[in-house]
Amino acid sequence: MVYTRQIVAQGEMVFETLSSIEEFDSLATEWDELVRAMPKPTPFLLHGWVRAWLRHYARDAEPAIHVARQNGQLVAALPLVVRRRFGLRLASFVGDDHPFVDMLLASGESLETASALAEHAAQSHDCASLGMISAESVIAKTCGKRLRLVPRVDSPILDLDRGYETVYREKYSGKARQNQRRLLRRLSEIGKVEFVLAKTPEELMPALEEAFRIHALRWQERYDGSTFRTSAGQDFNRDALQALAKFGVARILTMKLDGRAIAFNSYFVLSGRMFGYRLAFDPAYAHSSPGVLSLLATIERAADEGITAVELLGDTEQHKLGLTDRVERLYEGIGLTGGIRGASYARARAFFLALRLRVKRIPILHRLYLKHIGPGLLRARDSRDE
Repeated sequence: MVYTRQIVAQGEMVFETLSSIEEFDSLATEWDELVRAMPKPTPFLLHGWVRAWLRHYARDAEPAIHVARQNGQLVAALPLVVRRRFGLRLASFVGDDHPFVDMLLASGESLETASALAEHAAQSHDCASLGMISAESVIAKTCGKRLRLVPRVDSPILDLDRGYETVYREKYSGKARQNQRRLLRRLSEIGKVEFVLAKTPEELMPALEEAFRIHALRWQERYDGSTFRTSAGQDFNRDALQALAKFGVARILTMKLDGRAIAFNSYFVLSGRMFGYRLAFDPAYAHSSPGVLSLLATIERAADEGITAVELLGDTEQHKLGLTDRVERLYEGIGLTGGIRGASYARARAFFLALRLRVKRIPILHRLYLKHIGPGLLRARDSRDE
């Protein structure tokens, strides 16, 4: 553990870098209070989620969870891991590419505290690549020009404050709604259709196992970069969802036909917002669009809980476009460098991301990536993680 101390006008500020799960566990209650105090709280920063990720995915990374205390109280935190690549110490957020991860800052605390913590954190690495962050994030505002923002995805958002029925009628024409009713009737002719919502740890674990099965059917022989595809990823999800379920954050809605799951939607609920996580359907029933039907049922359940906004996450995929009210661009923040080599890596990383974004916009090259390049990269990563 590394300690530095700084005296500020209101008292003594102590900076620490935690390097183990045991040290991180000592912050659990204070940590989640900071997460819930964020302008946009994210489930991907809650203690249970971060702990599970560190346990299952930090094998090639050194935890570097930087925290600031004032008069003994936790007032800011920056959860990083550091990997050694190309002779450099490269920092990223815990969880790597989960959306809306950010520096935590207590309500009423100034950006000066955040800036001081960022300076402290910079001692532990040569370059940081921090994504997916908003341009309005604390880390982006704190670091300014020291952090170059490179576009990654446009994250779709659906506003639910008008109520589900109003939103549903606005988003789908009468013909589309009629077709969805017809698809549901077609399934009902095969067997009994029901939507089952799992919320407690006891309910979630069996639902999650069914979700793994459906996900494997949906993505067999296809490019899949999710944590559902490997045994290590499935162990991580078991731990993470069980931890979040204890605080009423995790949900899985399963669509069943005669008691057999044919589609699922895994999501999180936090501070009045729904965060989409994973969804899939059994391709044997693709003719009846169970994925769309289960997504709509999920959003209806969320509205019943008082949710006012749905973060669909991912990118603007086709099935999300019809439900999108607006998009929020998310970036990878590259910088906080130390030395010439760190700065050189930052430039190279920014160039690579810009190139990848251009390739993604060219259909033939994007298909090539999904069919050949992406699966090869995943196999290499999976062999390292397992």
